[in-house]
Amino acid sequence: MMRAPDCPYCYKQILRIIENFDDFDGCNETFLVLSPEPIEKLRAVKELTQFPFPFIVDNNLTIARSLDLLQSETEILPSILILNDKLEVEWSQTGRSGWYYGDTELKMHLKCYGWITKLIKKFTALFN
Repeated sequence: MMRAPDCPYCYKQILRIIENFDDFDGCNETFLVLSPEPIEKLRAVKELTQFPFPFIVDNNLTIARSLDLLQSETEILPSILILNDKLEVEWSQTGRSGWYYGDTELKMHLKCYGWITKLIKKFTALFN
């Protein structure tokens, strides 16, 4: 979740995910970027980053409010959430700064470690 479309740390988090696609690819996960308005700024972030996953505008912060993730009346608390099949929050990491992004915790929770994980899954599928 992005605090706002002009949040530099949120922008950097998107770039960090892109840089780590090989690690996250083994997880078979989909990323969604949730951000407050304005949609024009959010479109600009999507175009600049070329992030291949959906960006969602949280009009009136309805979704963030329902998850108790408001940082202010106009901003979302930067967060990473993992939802289960029932769309319930299974795991979360909130907060972000220039020196902490939560990448390690996310990878550990997802138990994905890039090409090794993919290779193991391929061999397991071959022999089952």
